Amino acid sequence: MPATQPEHSRIRRAFGKSAYFRDLPAATLDALAAASTLVRYSPGPVHGPSEAARTFWLVLEGSLIVSWPNSRGESVPVGAVGAGSFYCAAALLDDGVTVTEARAERNTVAAVMPAVRFRALARRDPALAALVPRLLLRRFEAALSFSADAVSARLPQRLVRRLLAQGLAAGEDAGGDEVELRISQADLARMLGASRSKVNEELRDLQDAGFIRIGYGRIHILQGKRLAEVAGGWVPML
Repeated sequence: MPATQPEHSRIRRAFGKSAYFRDLPAATLDALAAASTLVRYSPGPVHGPSEAARTFWLVLEGSLIVSWPNSRGESVPVGAVGAGSFYCAAALLDDGVTVTEARAERNTVAAVMPAVRFRALARRDPALAALVPRLLLRRFEAALSFSADAVSARLPQRLVRRLLAQGLAAGEDAGGDEVELRISQADLARMLGASRSKVNEELRDLQDAGFIRIGYGRIHILQGKRLAEVAGGWVPML
């Protein structure tokens, strides 16, 4: 069902603000918004097994916690897709396959379209077609960066880099306005492979230094530029 006019306008604004899509021509952003439907998710699973590649999501509000099964068959969170970011990359490819799972973290709003519709738009629109490989490359670079961090970076730096990565896709200037991340400390700890108590301790240190503010189920970045100095080097968008 097509989105109503207020919903369409909200979706269009979200695509235009997203750091992933905002540089597309206005006509392309209009087409993406027209092909999308606004969907509201209550906390809980968003899709069934092996279904992620069939749908494209752009998060407008809230967050999707993306998990990957480990060798024991347990779902381990690997990222929080927040406002301005998209899920999932496999939907951009014909015959894309993924084993990821996603759940809504609290109430979440997303612009949703079937993956086949997104790919059909890309085949007709040169600007969107040119963007797709860049989106895939960014997700691949992010995966490599997080893997490298797990091997070589200490927890304080890994934590800061993950917080910045979560915030970049919202389209906000890291040194400008406050950025809100909707992510629990428990999920953040599992993403970093650390105990919740240790992550909480590190977050408290960052809060005491004025870098962030901790809320219930969310973290507010207050000093993006100072956090970037702690992160060191390039930080990927998520």
